[in-house]
Amino acid sequence: ARRLLGEAFRGEADEGYKAIGNTAQKEFYGLVSQVQKDFAGEKQAQLLDDYATSRPGLEVFISKAGKKVTGIDPKTKEQFFTDAASIPSTFFSTPTQFNNLVKMVGGRDLAVKAARDYAANQLSVKQTSKEIETYST
Repeated sequence: ARRLLGEAFRGEADEGYKAIGNTAQKEFYGLVSQVQKDFAGEKQAQLLDDYATSRPGLEVFISKAGKKVTGIDPKTKEQFFTDAASIPSTFFSTPTQFNNLVKMVGGRDLAVKAARDYAANQLSVKQTSKEIETYST
């Protein structure tokens, strides 16, 4: 409930009746947060602080590319939305997808290393020079 109420702090300014709801959301957000802290003690306060601190770093997983990697299949609720085996071919298929990977991992060097490893794995199963040439092209 607190997290949903916290949505009132994001986005554009509200107008009219929605602004009344937004104000109430912010008020109840604080109240629910305080109830959590009173009930669970210092550990809850630390958890909320840690969550607030880590949230900006987790935003990348809310993106389309992030959901591709970490999203749960809405039908099964138990499996990831994307088969893990298909993820590398997705991120190394276009420059845009590669840039998405760079943003997700937080640095170009790690993404380039992953691309090299992926290319090496792809080349390792090629049998002929023609297959290698076709892949390289």
